[in-house]
Amino acid sequence: MPAVFLSGDQAIGEQARELLGPISTVAVKQATGFYSATMMAPEMCQRLIQEGVKRAVEGRKAMKPYRLTHPVKLEVTFKNIVDAELVSYLPGV
Repeated sequence: MPAVFLSGDQAIGEQARELLGPISTVAVKQATGFYSATMMAPEMCQRLIQEGVKRAVEGRKAMKPYRLTHPVKLEVTFKNIVDAELVSYLPGV
């Protein structure tokens, strides 16, 4: 079953549409930095999300499941060398 709705900041909505196609998204905050965002009032977020989910469910037939291509390559980048070293001790890393 495909994902049909996503809520978050403006960037995740754009990225989701690039990857998944016509997914319904609602931006409930505007990212202003790596750890900061301008938020909407909770009541407004709830209303926008409810409307977005309704649109998404009604248009769900236009969505197709996302299929990963194989092999899958995962790349993780750390900002702190200590974290990278700790993870390197995990089996398979």
